[in-house]
Amino acid sequence: MADTEVTVTVPDERVGAFHRMFGSWVDDPDLIVVSKDALTAPADSPWGDDVEAEGAVAVLVLKASSAAVVELLATLLDTVGTPVDDRTIAGRCGVSGDGAVPQLLASLAATCHDQGRAVPIRWIKTGDVTQCWLPTKAGPTWRRAFKLRREPPPAPPTTK
Repeated sequence: MADTEVTVTVPDERVGAFHRMFGSWVDDPDLIVVSKDALTAPADSPWGDDVEAEGAVAVLVLKASSAAVVELLATLLDTVGTPVDDRTIAGRCGVSGDGAVPQLLASLAATCHDQGRAVPIRWIKTGDVTQCWLPTKAGPTWRRAFKLRREPPPAPPTTK
C-alpha cells in the first residue's frame, strides 16, 4: 500500500487529542479512541532552550509515558542527532506490527502536548522505512530528565 502525505489543520487546544486519535487509528484502523483530558493544553513549546527547567518537565513526560515510550526516548538518546530505523526501535521497545512505532510517537506527542511541549523526536519516512532521531539540541534536556528520574528523592529533614 502506498503512503500519501496529508496536512491537517487542528486547533491548538486539540493537538494532543489529534495525536491520540491518529496513533490509535494507525495502530488499528477500526479503533478510534480520543481522550478529552488533553484538550486544554497550552501551545506547544520546543525543547532545548532551558535544560534545567525543561529537564523537570521531561521527567513528568517520562513518568506519564509507557515503558515502551521511555525505551524509545532512551534508544534515540543513545544516538542523538543520528537517525534510527523503525525496525531497530521496535526491537528495542519490544513492540511489533506496522503501526507500532507510529503509535509510540503519537503517545509521546500527546503526553508532551499535555505538558505544553512539542514532541522532541523528528522522523522521516522513506519507502517502507521510518527513521527517527532526537535533535542534538534536545539531547541535554533528556539526559538530565533520565538522570533526575533515577535519583532518589531527597531525605526528609531530621528534627532534634
